[in-house]
Parts: sequence; C-alpha cells; structure tokens
Amino acid sequence: MSDEVRFEFDEVTDLYDQFIKGWDASLKSVTQQLLDTKKIFWFDKVSGFQTRDFDLGHPDLLGSNSVYFFQAQIPKMLLEDKASGLIDLWGQRQGFSDKERYPKVSRKNLDIFLKTYNGGDVWVPFYLGKHESALKARLEKHITKASVGTGALKLGMRAHLFEDWKFKVSWFTFGNLGRRPSFLAIAENLLREQLNPIIGE
Repeated sequence: MSDEVRFEFDEVTDLYDQFIKGWDASLKSVTQQLLDTKKIFWFDKVSGFQTRDFDLGHPDLLGSNSVYFFQAQIPKMLLEDKASGLIDLWGQRQGFSDKERYPKVSRKNLDIFLKTYNGGDVWVPFYLGKHESALKARLEKHITKASVGTGALKLGMRAHLFEDWKFKVSWFTFGNLGRRPSFLAIAENLLREQLNPIIGE
C-alpha cells in the first residue's frame, strides 16, 4: 500500500512540475511584453505626475486582472558600495506617518542586480505587482499619495527623495479569468522569479 501511495505522490509531483514548466515558458512571453516599449508609461518627475497623463494613449489601463512592472533609473552614486545609499534612502520615513506601510528593499534581488551592474545609468528592475480591478487606480496609488492602509510605493509622498530618478511602468492585462482567481497570484510569483525586482518581497 505504501508503494502505491508513493507512486501516486510521485505522479502528482511530476504533473505539477510539468504544469509549472509550461507556465514558466508561457510567462516568458509576458515578460517580454512587460519590457516592450509599446506598453510603457514614462515619467521623469514624481512631483510633476498628473493622473490625467494616464488617459493619453492608454485606454487599456481600465482592464482588469493585470500584472505591472516598475523600472527605475537610479542615480549611480546610490548603487555604489553595495547600494548602501539606496537602502538608506528608501528607508527614510520623512513624509510618512508612523502607521504608514510601504514595501521594503529585497536584499536578495538587489544582490542579483548588483552582480551584473557595471556602473552608469541603467534601468533597474524596481517593483512588480498585480491588481484584479482597473489598473489605472492602483498605479495612481503607487505614483501619487495613497491611503495609509495600502502597501503601495507611494512615491509622491516622498517625492523630494526621487527628484533625480526616472521611472517607467509597463503592464500586461489577462482580462476575465472566470473562476481562476489564483492564476494572477501564481503568474506574479513566476514573473518575480524572472524579473527580480529590488523592491518588495
């Protein structure tokens, strides 16, 4: 009996591995689309961002069940000395209340980035997220001021820290997922392993 149970367990494990490999291959095309400049919204100044800017040429931001990807061009002096300047700056809470939540630096992914960083101005994989409803509202919370309860980036609440940064954000919308809500969470996790964003665990 134990041999039969072991066989069944191994069989399920093999099917799961095949399933994940299939998803991984499919999501590589999503990764490429997240890096496609045709679907990228650029903004040079957090403080100058206007929510109406999203309406110019991006009607699909009203779609549901999306993954989105922020990249940042960070001043190179912040990336020197094992990015200690970046870590210190991101940890500053000036502009935040004591109860404010926001995502932390992922040391693991930051180390992955630094291993290939050769200096100069590059686009750093910054933040990856998902959203079930209209994406525009979620992105606005990341870029402007969001309520205390959300764990958004809230860049606008500390805009003075990012005056020398440039940002771009891209997205991929899956649309109606029917009875498969967990698909979005699994897709986000697999994409995170491919893109290694430095903010968020």
